[in-house]
Amino acid sequence: MAGPVVKGGLAWALTAGYLALTAVRLGLSARHWRLAESLAEPTETAARGVSSYAGGEIPASAGMTEGVPAGVAEGASAGVTQGASAGTTEKAPAGMTDRASAGVTASDDGMITVLQPILSGDPGLPQVLAANLRNHPEARFCWLVDVDDAEGRAITERLAGAAERVRVVLCPPCPELTNPKVFKLVLGLHGCETELVAVLDDDTELPPGALTRASAALTHADLATGLPWYRPGGGPWSALVAGFVNGNALISYFALPGEPLSINGMFYLTSRTALARAGGFESILDRVCDDLELARRFRSAGLRLAQTTITHPVATQIRDAAAYRRLMHRWLVFARRLGTTSATPALTLLVLLPSALPLAALTAAALAGSGAAVAAAAASVAVKVLAGQRLRAALTPEVPRRFVAEYLADWLLPVQAAAASVLPGRIEWRGRRLRIVDGALR
Repeated sequence: MAGPVVKGGLAWALTAGYLALTAVRLGLSARHWRLAESLAEPTETAARGVSSYAGGEIPASAGMTEGVPAGVAEGASAGVTQGASAGTTEKAPAGMTDRASAGVTASDDGMITVLQPILSGDPGLPQVLAANLRNHPEARFCWLVDVDDAEGRAITERLAGAAERVRVVLCPPCPELTNPKVFKLVLGLHGCETELVAVLDDDTELPPGALTRASAALTHADLATGLPWYRPGGGPWSALVAGFVNGNALISYFALPGEPLSINGMFYLTSRTALARAGGFESILDRVCDDLELARRFRSAGLRLAQTTITHPVATQIRDAAAYRRLMHRWLVFARRLGTTSATPALTLLVLLPSALPLAALTAAALAGSGAAVAAAAASVAVKVLAGQRLRAALTPEVPRRFVAEYLADWLLPVQAAAASVLPGRIEWRGRRLRIVDGALR
């Protein structure tokens, strides 16, 4: 009898611990959200789209290819073609590299350049790109498209033809052992003439005013990032991805005290000066987790990161179970990298541990043969989901609240995290199979 009693007690203790941590996470998230909101009020300077760096000269390292693998340097200087603002294509100007190495000053005080690596395949791509153009009429856009991506070229060149502030850059094939997204960012930064630079994924829609709010955050930080949420697409797999992101983003990004350990790579705003001080995109060309690696380099250079309350929707269609599995595996491999390189007691207690406790409690309850403890473990996740939705209704009412999808996603998470720990060395990303060793492509 002693064994089942002890195991039943363990299940109840794990459930109670999970509920207590949930309450702490929600409380801290609300507090940190309101603090971040108070620091991001647009000022007169930020409303013009400039930070304390604007108008200053950019160090010689910004936009250069020094130290870049040969294939990347060649692509930057010779293999890139650019779409003109009217949608035509031409060779990159010969003086582009010279201007970057000589030091460039921001050309227009009110301008921000948005770098977007583009990969066709998602049916919503034209709508998302067009929405960003409408939402940010003062920003410049640089769309980075693979030269052999016929669909991507057709979409971007058609939209660019109606917007003079859009530049289409046709990127040569990505070299081996190189992060394809970062490779494009290196190329895009060459033609950038504004001091402020935003990075935006091609499935992410940036709401009106987001760039102004992010610029305001740069008055007390060197990089500002936003908070993603997913628009549920058609089918159960898209719903599960939306449930995972929408149910956990707020209490993952905002529960931790102090400066963020990582950033949201779907959207962030920084300056070319800060990028240069951190080593530039070139320093993370062979790194898989580009958002985490860039954040680490910023912190190492003494630069500040700001997690803002800017929420932005992501619209990606997850076609089937295989696509869902690949996406979740990649995300959790990235999360594992964060846990192994930047683990703090707060990260372990407030982010990593809570995802494992419900399954541990359920297992302990089942082994103890306690139906009441099983029910309590199941109910504890429901309490977490409902309490999280209530907080989001107050802070982020635009984010969908789907109980079933969020509840199921929370139960699947520890299983998926375990799989990512067992098979951390390979991922599939942007149509490529990548092997990872210590966070780098090998």
